Amino acid sequence: MRGQLHDLMAAVGPDAEEAYMTIAETLRAEGRVEGRVEGRVEGRAEGRVEGRAEGRVEGRAEGRVEGRAEGRVEGRAEGRAEGRVETLLQLLTLKFGPVPEPVLAAVRDASADQLQVWTARVLTADSFGQLLD
Repeated sequence: MRGQLHDLMAAVGPDAEEAYMTIAETLRAEGRVEGRVEGRVEGRAEGRVEGRAEGRVEGRAEGRVEGRAEGRVEGRAEGRAEGRVETLLQLLTLKFGPVPEPVLAAVRDASADQLQVWTARVLTADSFGQLLD
């Protein structure tokens, strides 16, 4: 094939051969540019897909770690609050006897600060009324 091309170029003359070579070089250069552009576009797209996938994996892992830590903190806080409720109810029972339902409800619904106040006040209160005032 190369021989046929050489014979054809010799037959058409040097101007045609130069034009052919210029066109071939131009096409090669355009092909290289198009190849680079397509490579960049495909590379960016692949990079985005891979980056998103890695980001999701990392995000899930971080979310699990943060969720566990938050769960532990919340669990401890809830445990302390429940412990305060139980301690106060035990002290009230020891001091006054059976705790009426309205007092039970008030104690169970109280904030941590209120429980702390009532737990200290149980030492000096003479009745459930004095405790809750």
